[in-house]
Amino acid sequence: MNKVLLPMRYKLPSGEAIIERLLLVDSAAIYKLDNKKNIIVVTQELCSFWVKNDYLPRSLFSSINLGSEEFYYFEIEDCFSVSSFDIGLGLVDFSQALSFTYAYLNSKEKPGSIKNSLYVEKYSVLLPLDLGDDLDNELSYKLWLTNGVNLKDSSFKAVSKLTPLNDAELEECFELAGVSYVLEPSAQTVNKYLCEFELFGRESLEQFVNEYIIDVINNRDSYRKMGIEGPSSFILYGPPGCGKTYAAEKIVNHLGWPVFKVDSASVASPYIHETSKKISEVFDEAIRCAPSVIHHR
Repeated sequence: MNKVLLPMRYKLPSGEAIIERLLLVDSAAIYKLDNKKNIIVVTQELCSFWVKNDYLPRSLFSSINLGSEEFYYFEIEDCFSVSSFDIGLGLVDFSQALSFTYAYLNSKEKPGSIKNSLYVEKYSVLLPLDLGDDLDNELSYKLWLTNGVNLKDSSFKAVSKLTPLNDAELEECFELAGVSYVLEPSAQTVNKYLCEFELFGRESLEQFVNEYIIDVINNRDSYRKMGIEGPSSFILYGPPGCGKTYAAEKIVNHLGWPVFKVDSASVASPYIHETSKKISEVFDEAIRCAPSVIHHR
């Protein structure tokens, strides 16, 4: 028997009655009340875990007794979304994706599973039903956006095909969530002839880029005959605020190559070897999509 199975028409201490069961899992359930509100009912263990790890305040919960069992619950107005991974997010627009992303940000650093959780829009939180951590929070985030479709390929392109978001909207969500990704341009974009690079106020850098990058790209065959397969690496250095990041972004935008944006939040992991594995995966994907750019922030 499920730990939180309450009978229909069961009355809460406040007088409202349960009229429908919306979700039933091992340690939690969602019920609809006759006052058009929903309640999330959980075991004492799960309630304590949420409170201890600052998912929700203890003052939000009320208690009920059913036989020898004590359960805890809180109410949510019907206008707010509540869903589980099994039910699916039911993503329909960008604003909904942003709301979920903020809940992901509020929850991803806390203990418990991101994938096996309850998304509670009102409190902008993902409440874990499984107290163990996920091995890959980024993958769990992508699975939520695709309503749980099994992703054999978790690339930006694959996720984009399975959501109603356009690429710009999905890119903004990934940026906000700190999820690493790559934008793959068409072969036509990669092979196009590049006009001269311009960077106002930085004539020397502008000249360097045009001579050692743009010219090499535009005249690949000539440079290959000299044993040069592509532009060489280079480093921009200088004091904070001198325009290094701005210049790098201008160069990247001018090239139009696939960009792998990586920051410490997207590759760091508490698991042994997991960080190095993620970094390796980013570089492997960059090599596969070469020519490409790795943008580290």
